[in-house]
Amino acid sequence: MAHSIVGYVLTIIIFTYCGRKLGWFLSTRVFYRLPDDGMLFVLLCIWGFVVWVFSMDIIRNFEPTTIFKWLLSYGSCTYVAIPNYGLIDRSTIPAKEIGKHKMISRTSNFLVIFLIIVSEYSNYKNV
Repeated sequence: MAHSIVGYVLTIIIFTYCGRKLGWFLSTRVFYRLPDDGMLFVLLCIWGFVVWVFSMDIIRNFEPTTIFKWLLSYGSCTYVAIPNYGLIDRSTIPAKEIGKHKMISRTSNFLVIFLIIVSEYSNYKNV
């Protein structure tokens, strides 16, 4: 069912705001505190998958045009998928923690981008 563009934009704004706050919370309380990189990788993949699922749900519910889908839905999805974006000034991170910081910054975002490409490709093949 198609909904109004205003409702769609408001939903994206709420998704982005809440997702950003939750990402910062998880980063400070969980991701940066985990000593095990394997568990961190798994949790970041779960974070990326959950963000992607919410974004796809918004797309399915509002059926935005292609431009809105790519700019707003996928744009906010990739933004929210980086849980520590804007949280920490990179110059303040100790050298021994830079690897963990990069892992937190990139893992879920790469997964989200991969899932977007796969879902768009499968939609294209089904047309």
